[in-house]
Amino acid sequence: TVGLASEIGTAIAGAFAVGAVVSFFKESVKSATESEDAIRSFNFALKAAGVYSQEVSQNFQDYAQHLQDVTGVQDEAILSGAQTLMQIGNLSGQMLNNTLVAALDLAAARGIDAGSAFDIMARAANGNITYFTKLGVNIREGATDLEKYNAAMKFLAPFAGAAQGKMQGFSGAVKQLS
Repeated sequence: TVGLASEIGTAIAGAFAVGAVVSFFKESVKSATESEDAIRSFNFALKAAGVYSQEVSQNFQDYAQHLQDVTGVQDEAILSGAQTLMQIGNLSGQMLNNTLVAALDLAAARGIDAGSAFDIMARAANGNITYFTKLGVNIREGATDLEKYNAAMKFLAPFAGAAQGKMQGFSGAVKQLS
C-alpha cells in the first residue's frame, strides 16, 4: 500500500507538472499572437500614412520595447497607442514620439490607463482639449488646433518622467520581474 500511495502521488505530481507546461505554452502562444496582431495593425497605420518600410517598423518596435522597459507599459499597448496617434491624431515623426511619451506620463500622473491617455492626446492633436480645459488649461478663443495641442503639451510638461518614475522603487522592481 505504501508503494501504491507513492505511485499515485507521483502520478498526481506529474499531472500537475504537465498542466503547468500546457498552461505556460498556451500563455506563450497568446502573448505571441497579441504581439503579432499589434505589429500588423501598427504596420497598417504606417502604410496608410505612406511611411511604411521594414526598417521604420522595426525601429519603432525597438522604441516601443525601450518604452516598455522604462515605463512598464506593454509594447503592444504602446504600438496600439502609436497607431491611434497616427490615425486619429495625424501625428508622425518627432511629434508622434513626443506625444507618445506625454501620453504615458499623463497615464502615470493621472492614474488612467495608457489607452485612454493615447485617445486624449489624439483628440488634443486635433484641437479637442476638453480633457485639459476641465483640468484648468485656458486657451484663447479662436486658437488653432496646433495652439491647442501645444497648450496641452505645455500642461503636461511638469509630469515629464512620471511614467518612468512608476518603475522606480520596490513596486517598479517587482513589475520589471513580471
